[in-house]
Amino acid sequence: MTENPLGARAGRFAGHGLFDRVEEKSMRRSITVGRAPLFQTAWCVESPFTPTLIIHVIRTNRIPFIQSLVTWSLILTSVIVVAVGAWLTVSPLAKTLGFVPLPAMYWPFLAILLPGCAILTQVVKTWFIRRYGE
Repeated sequence: MTENPLGARAGRFAGHGLFDRVEEKSMRRSITVGRAPLFQTAWCVESPFTPTLIIHVIRTNRIPFIQSLVTWSLILTSVIVVAVGAWLTVSPLAKTLGFVPLPAMYWPFLAILLPGCAILTQVVKTWFIRRYGE
């Protein structure tokens, strides 16, 4: 069986507890005091990425994207969700929503953060499955 019935519990434990705290602290430290709009913009871009990524990790007992492929509908939905989240920060609505341009270094930070999130979620998921079974 490739589906993980405990996936939702494992993902909630792995992704949105520990990792969100780590990334929030990292972003707060890298963005100076008094620049709340920059933090909010960065958070708005990042927010759709991590839960969408976690869905891909916890949907199977296998290693996602390597041992288990996803359907085109899930890929398309995922791309739309993260694209809308990122687009909002540069859209005509950006100023109304209080968003500001992100520094160029934000994107390499996100490129490091996302694989870290996926790896941590995979490790915790594997531990969870071994401990509690399929």
